[in-house]
Amino acid sequence: MDKPIQKSKFKIKTYLFIAPGLAVLFGISYLAFTANSNAMYYPNDQLQIAEIIQGEFSESISTHGTVIPSQTIQIDAFEGGVIEEIMAENGQSIVKGTPLLKLSNMSLSLDFMNRETQIIEQINNLRNTRINLEQNKRNVQEQLIDIRYELIQQEAQFARDSVLYHQNVITQSVFESSWNYIQYLQNKKALLENRTQTDEKYRLSQMQRIDNSILLMERNLEAVRKSLTQLTVTAPLTGQLNSFQHELGATMRKGERIGRIDIMDTFHIRAHVDQYFLNQIEIDQLARIKLDGKEQHLSIAKIFPTVTDNQFEIHFRFKDQQPKNLRRGQSAPLKIQLSNQSKAVLIPKGSFYSSGGGKYVFVVHGNEAQKTPVKLGRQNDKYIEVINGLIPGDRVIISPYTNFRNNDLILIQ
Repeated sequence: MDKPIQKSKFKIKTYLFIAPGLAVLFGISYLAFTANSNAMYYPNDQLQIAEIIQGEFSESISTHGTVIPSQTIQIDAFEGGVIEEIMAENGQSIVKGTPLLKLSNMSLSLDFMNRETQIIEQINNLRNTRINLEQNKRNVQEQLIDIRYELIQQEAQFARDSVLYHQNVITQSVFESSWNYIQYLQNKKALLENRTQTDEKYRLSQMQRIDNSILLMERNLEAVRKSLTQLTVTAPLTGQLNSFQHELGATMRKGERIGRIDIMDTFHIRAHVDQYFLNQIEIDQLARIKLDGKEQHLSIAKIFPTVTDNQFEIHFRFKDQQPKNLRRGQSAPLKIQLSNQSKAVLIPKGSFYSSGGGKYVFVVHGNEAQKTPVKLGRQNDKYIEVINGLIPGDRVIISPYTNFRNNDLILIQ
């Protein structure tokens, strides 16, 4: 025969006795915790905890490098005009002197014809002046020849007149007239000879100026003609044509960028680095990049100190033979070495640094993490150097401190 089971009055009474005590104990704990306003609870699964280690350290910067040709020539329009003909394609390999496109400019053509006419007319005038100077020189020389010849004739006549005069064949007046004519011819000869010397100096000076003026005008004429030939844009050197995208009939302004030519023989690596490292970067500093699965050694070739968007640009050259099949725009992770390796106490990198300023960390002891001041130094892509405040084996929170930056104690749940 089944017997009914009666509920134990002892257990109920026990619970009724213990419950108020537990409530009081919880209240005391709560009051004790809330009294310490610098402590807070935080879930363990939302924390990232790492151990302080001692190891080899070298300061470095991690960024991305992009393959670029070591030499690039930009092509600009020397003259403006309408695109009349396109004779090359973007990405095409071309040789120096290859026509790329042809422009038409009616205003420039008319201006060329007017200026060409004016310059040619001025050149002709100068050449006529040159001819006149030469002709004047010949005229004076002819006059001097005539005077010299006439003087010779008159001197012979005077010799005969002298004999006749002493023989009383001619009168004294005839004799004196013959002598006076010799004096006249001699004076005239001396005057012409002096004029010839003076005119020759002036003529040579004028001829030099005329020749220089003609040469200058011919250069101006050549420059005017060249401006017309520049309406046909040609490749300034051999390479690959890029950024060359145009349409027939489009208007191009003077100085407008037409395209660029990349020299595909050698390549550099271009990278952008935070301005914070500007004073730590030097020419020939070493770096490494991984291209097609193989690590390549680089050295800094150029530094561009102009800061744009808080970054500056660096170009690297390959230390060894550059890899084959490099392509412009190819990108890969790059690491710049700022110092040699040395032993150091290290803390793994984490978001704690940016949110806490690197002036303190939370050191974990059991289920608590205590805010501890530290001094941190150099850093690379994996670790930060610990100068003081921590020792190897310490465990610290390296996740962001945003939620508890005003707390001194973290109670880990």
